[in-house]
Amino acid sequence: MVNRFSVRFRFIVFLSIINLISLGGNAQVTILENTVVTNDAFYFWKADDPKPYHYGASINPHGNCVKVVNGYVFYTWYRGGWADRTLMVSRKKIGEGNWVHVALPAKLSLVGGKGDTHLTTNIGICPIDGTVHLMFDHHNEDLNYIQSKKNIAFGPDEDFIAANFLPQQDYLIPGKKITSVTYPDLFNNDLGEMYFERRLGSAVGGNIIMTYYNGNTWSEEVTIIQGTGQEVTQGERGFSYGSAYFINGKFYYAYSPRWAESPTALNEGVYVMELGSRMNDKATTMDGKSFDLPVINHAPFLIADPRSVPDNAGWAGGPQLAISPKNDVYMYINPKGTDPYNYLRKQNDTEFLEDRNKGSLGIFYGNRMYKFNLSGGNFVITSALAGTYSWREDFRTNVGINDRKSITVMDNGIIAVVFSEAVNSDKVPIHCFVFQLQKEEYTPQTISFGGLAPKTEGDPNFTLNATASSGLPVSYKSSNTNIARIVNGNQVQIMGVGSCEIIANQNGNGTFDAAPQVSQTLLINANASKSNQTISFNLSPNTYTWGNPNQTLTATASSGLPVQYESTNTDVAIIVDGKIQVKRAGITTINALQTGNDVYNTAPIVSHEYQVPIRQQVINFQAIPNVTSGDPAFSLIATSNNPDANLRFICPNNQVAVVWDNQVRQILGAGTATITVSDEGSEYFTPAQASRTITVNPKIHQIPSTIEAEYYTTKSGVNVTRWSNSIFYLNSWEANDFAEYTIDVPEDGVYEV
Repeated sequence: MVNRFSVRFRFIVFLSIINLISLGGNAQVTILENTVVTNDAFYFWKADDPKPYHYGASINPHGNCVKVVNGYVFYTWYRGGWADRTLMVSRKKIGEGNWVHVALPAKLSLVGGKGDTHLTTNIGICPIDGTVHLMFDHHNEDLNYIQSKKNIAFGPDEDFIAANFLPQQDYLIPGKKITSVTYPDLFNNDLGEMYFERRLGSAVGGNIIMTYYNGNTWSEEVTIIQGTGQEVTQGERGFSYGSAYFINGKFYYAYSPRWAESPTALNEGVYVMELGSRMNDKATTMDGKSFDLPVINHAPFLIADPRSVPDNAGWAGGPQLAISPKNDVYMYINPKGTDPYNYLRKQNDTEFLEDRNKGSLGIFYGNRMYKFNLSGGNFVITSALAGTYSWREDFRTNVGINDRKSITVMDNGIIAVVFSEAVNSDKVPIHCFVFQLQKEEYTPQTISFGGLAPKTEGDPNFTLNATASSGLPVSYKSSNTNIARIVNGNQVQIMGVGSCEIIANQNGNGTFDAAPQVSQTLLINANASKSNQTISFNLSPNTYTWGNPNQTLTATASSGLPVQYESTNTDVAIIVDGKIQVKRAGITTINALQTGNDVYNTAPIVSHEYQVPIRQQVINFQAIPNVTSGDPAFSLIATSNNPDANLRFICPNNQVAVVWDNQVRQILGAGTATITVSDEGSEYFTPAQASRTITVNPKIHQIPSTIEAEYYTTKSGVNVTRWSNSIFYLNSWEANDFAEYTIDVPEDGVYEV
């Protein structure tokens, strides 16, 4: 009775305080409830041991343990203390009833008698069939999985009991045991399908695996990113630390690899790929180029390469990602020893802009990105308008409890904050605050654009005067630039006789939605007081051949006046001194113009399409000097005529040399190996590759000394393998296998090697 009274008393007090604070805030935030989930959650604490844990002390709440679905809060946890550690799942309908707890027949493992925060318990809810899914106690372990019967997640409280959960299993598809699970994550798409992401492998050699549950069965597993296995060279072995995001109807994966062979100790690089609506087909770059799964070559997905201080420290974890409803794309990373990096590509832009110290990211709801923070007893909501870093504090309240660890999730404006109370005990209270956030949408706007008076050929430029109800500037375009063109942003330049549409646009911003287009017809009449003229213009050839000189243009006007030329796509080609100067592959239109004078009207523009084919990419790969086993690392030198090439170096024979990026990181046993450098190509350049042979001479081991296993002269059968990314050893021994070494013995005697 005391606990129940305490909960109700807190609810009344905080409701009054929070509603009062909301009146003065920027966003409408309302508390829905404040409850104690349990007083018995496990915490890694012992009175006689200052560190009874690995990595961290808080296992509750930790990881993917909270979900808000269909008006319910679900929370999975381990019950304390040390002798208990029972797996629990709890549920409460927001605004009514009490927490319902289910104790399941499973326990948190201990590692060497200590707690380990790798061993999270994770929850997923499938709204299609009302099932609850729990995955728990993993660090490179066989799958530990418990699923409820159907229609239990949202059913009556009396049905939310252990008897309605199925026995623990180590598979998703019968007969297919799942092994080596680390970092499981469960999340949904907009269809209600539930996805399971996990790592298969190690911290510097693992794959990202995805599968999904459709309310009836689990799909076959799909490898999204491959960092280990026969298809992966030693130099590209690694694990991509990151997270999957479902945003605007698509999945994205944002990550930072930890390479086995990189001099960087931890993770590096900011990468992102778009994976479609189900993550089972292609990986697509942010500029729209698609690649087959699994991804091994990461270069196409690189957004930026910020460095830590020192630059070989790296960082833990992966980058944050947020995308607005209008596709403003944000990324954030916090390297060790320096200020955080922010990257933003606004809607309709093609490049990411780098900033520093603009704040970590949150989740979009409407036209604002929201962040939640509980620290020192204060729960604070901040937000930024889409396309900006202008953070404002929307809401603040003191929860009246000394918090230790919190998890905050939001679903359709319902915010659930689950946090532990900071007490020194192996059993700690867990609290849950639930808030409602009012959505701020993009504001509609309209354009006012009056009719255009007819003009006469030869009239001067005139100004357009459309206005947007938002007050934002209006942009214009012409439906036929041979009749009229937009110059200086809002002026019309008359180019010829006829009619065209002048179209007014306002694309909106973080506050306003795009306005509906408005167009007006512009009529240009001939000037009867002047003579007409024509242009004769042939363009042959109309396709460029790479390596040819610039093509001279030879149009003439019937008036005898000089002809001018222009290229409509200056990224493809420009006109210099009457010649076509090619820039890159693509299509442009070459226009011939004569704008007239006091006697002649402007001549009708004559146009010809000009094609520039994709260019043959050539990679020059410098010869590799002979080296000796054990020599220091060195760089490979290769160049391409493609200025945007992402050169990829691989050496499949990791018994002779290990190549990472453009460096030969390890020079191993005697022999030869082929190193290949390649580029995927682009819409402007063909794919290309070049190869060189590296020859490694045997090391002469001076006796007495330690003979390194990897610096052999010859071997048969046995393999050189890395151990903990620092020590090489010989394994896979079979009968008659051998490894031979060359030694230099200074004099007769007995030596220990």
